[in-house]
Amino acid sequence: MKRQMKSPRILKIIKNENFTIDLAFRNGEVKRVDFTKILKEVSEENPLYQLRDSEVFDSCVVNESGIITWGKTAVKVEIPGLPESVAAVEMDHETLYELGDESPLKKPLDFGSKIREIRLSKKMTLDQLSKLCGISESELSRVENNKNIEIDTLRRIYEFGFEMELVISGKKLKANHSSRNYRKSKARVLMILKSRNL
Repeated sequence: MKRQMKSPRILKIIKNENFTIDLAFRNGEVKRVDFTKILKEVSEENPLYQLRDSEVFDSCVVNESGIITWGKTAVKVEIPGLPESVAAVEMDHETLYELGDESPLKKPLDFGSKIREIRLSKKMTLDQLSKLCGISESELSRVENNKNIEIDTLRRIYEFGFEMELVISGKKLKANHSSRNYRKSKARVLMILKSRNL
């Protein structure tokens, strides 16, 4: 049975204007979600109906879990055996990723084609690179097609497979660094390649 890939987490809201949100995802993609179409079809009973007010809609933020939440909204939450509580309207990253179209604000970071270019210049097959960096061929194929690229995966490809250093935002990504620290960074991700042999 084929394992289904999860959608990447949301890093931040790039732009929120006229009921349209441009979202930066962890894999480098920027997607635009147009809520005008969604909000036209919701009934008054639907919690999303509250978002039809522009001031309420503009209150959206990304929480630590990569979920969009609207602070100026309220939804009754009823759990059997517990007192009734109120929560904000929220939408998860998977739903927003599926609803979004490619944003004109930014094209995806193209790590994949650069990796393919280096691999082919070194006359390496996916199988050979896979064995050098300890990543399956199918995962390497996903990376070359820019699907859910993790920073730790990039480090393993460059450092173990290509014997090159991976530099993020001007800092070398060391083997013992936690990739989580880099995910939290708000700096724009830049890739600078520098050969160890130089």
